[in-house]
Amino acid sequence: MPTATIPLPVEVTDLRQVLQDQAAPKAALSALVIFHALTFGELRTVLTTDLRDGRLFLPNRTVLLADPVRDRIAAYLDYRNSRWPRTANPHLFLSQTTACGVEPVSHVWINDGLGMPARRLREDRLLHEAEATGGDPAASATCSA
Repeated sequence: MPTATIPLPVEVTDLRQVLQDQAAPKAALSALVIFHALTFGELRTVLTTDLRDGRLFLPNRTVLLADPVRDRIAAYLDYRNSRWPRTANPHLFLSQTTACGVEPVSHVWINDGLGMPARRLREDRLLHEAEATGGDPAASATCSA
């Protein structure tokens, strides 16, 4: 039986490098994970129509997007629309392969795009939130709203 592992924080220099990357796909992916702790599945399946009025509408929650996230998503949408202007794929994130169809990007594309597993960034975000709130879930809910 596998043993449970305790998530470790990501090195600050690695987080800065991911956040400061100017490549539009990486900037948008990393911002959604680092600022709003989106899961791998949410990143894969989010649709362009899920973004409205500065919010991201997910099946189980609505996320008010932070300004840096909005900026990165806007830059990514400009990139997406110039690279694949006639795609019929409704998913927010596209790859060279998925732009010609309607399926979501793969987990490999997301992890390669981030330069590390999305799970690591999400775990780091959750650890930081727990530390900032002293582990109080009620305080965490009010801080992120």
